[in-house]
Amino acid sequence: MVIRSLGLADFRNYPRLELELGEGVHFFYGSNGQGKTNLLEALYLLTHLRSYRTQRLRPLIREESVAAKIKGKVFTRGVDHKVELELFGQAKRVLLDQKPLSLSSEYIQRFFSILFAPDQLSHFKETPAERRSFFDRALCLLEPGYFGRLKEYERIKAQKNQLLRDKKFKELGLWNEFMAQAIPPLVEARQALTGEINQRLEGYFQAFSKAKGPLHLGYKPDLDFLDPQEVSKELQEKRPQEETQGFCGTGPHKDNYLMTMGPKRDRFNFSQGEYRTAFLALLFSLNQIFAERLDYRPLLLLDDLFSELDPEVSRSLVKEIEGLKNQVFITTTEVPHSFADRGIRYRVNQGLVTFAGN
Repeated sequence: MVIRSLGLADFRNYPRLELELGEGVHFFYGSNGQGKTNLLEALYLLTHLRSYRTQRLRPLIREESVAAKIKGKVFTRGVDHKVELELFGQAKRVLLDQKPLSLSSEYIQRFFSILFAPDQLSHFKETPAERRSFFDRALCLLEPGYFGRLKEYERIKAQKNQLLRDKKFKELGLWNEFMAQAIPPLVEARQALTGEINQRLEGYFQAFSKAKGPLHLGYKPDLDFLDPQEVSKELQEKRPQEETQGFCGTGPHKDNYLMTMGPKRDRFNFSQGEYRTAFLALLFSLNQIFAERLDYRPLLLLDDLFSELDPEVSRSLVKEIEGLKNQVFITTTEVPHSFADRGIRYRVNQGLVTFAGN
């Protein structure tokens, strides 16, 4: 996947911007607060249709304006596409090849980026829902039918919640049976992806880190059953509790993921440097899975990549990035010396982006 061009209008601190982009590694460099991260956010929006920094649209629109626009020419799976996102106060409109997007599934199965950013890292570390969303988004591209199965589960859960709120308990049995059929395929897909990641995770972590102890990704399903009958039995046992609570408290929407390094658990025991390095190992593992299974190279968006990493880890990252076939975008205050004259460079200063060589 390659972004051939990026255009912005009244997005964040950019009144207007037109960039022609190439393959390989790109650096957006300059002092802090100039708009480097805003560029990565725009690229993320082009590939995920949402920001990783805010759920609200208003902060994305320049203060003096009532709307913003992001457009890009995107090459993926052998086809060039034109994408436009129009952001209004409370709404957005997506045009794919000059036609309004009707189904989000059409979009998310074509475009994908892998992000490393301080904001996202904090959310991933603290919020189980963010971790589920991260792996589900990858599975929507990796597993045919996963998006549909996930949406069907969400539909069933929403109906069940409505019944619980309305105290229509007699109808719960039927919807529990629907849920019992919907849950196992989701759990099985999440387990399989976790296993694939763990086959690669330790190798990347050892390459990037001086930490001792094997790194492992754990998946903790709320219902650890692959047999619908067993799921149905468990849901029946939880039914009195859910009737009292008034909401659906059991199912894949309660699943969790965690990383461990020997006896250390990520959220509680990893140092900040260990967590950053472990998360980078996770991202590179996922990127390798996309390449091997789909012959697909997602966009890599790496914000403030080299801060708080020691020189040895930075050199290992540089070596790994140089060997990738992905299009890569890195923000940094200074381009590392280890990249020498490699990569395409843009200087960012107060919302102005200037080509600085390659």
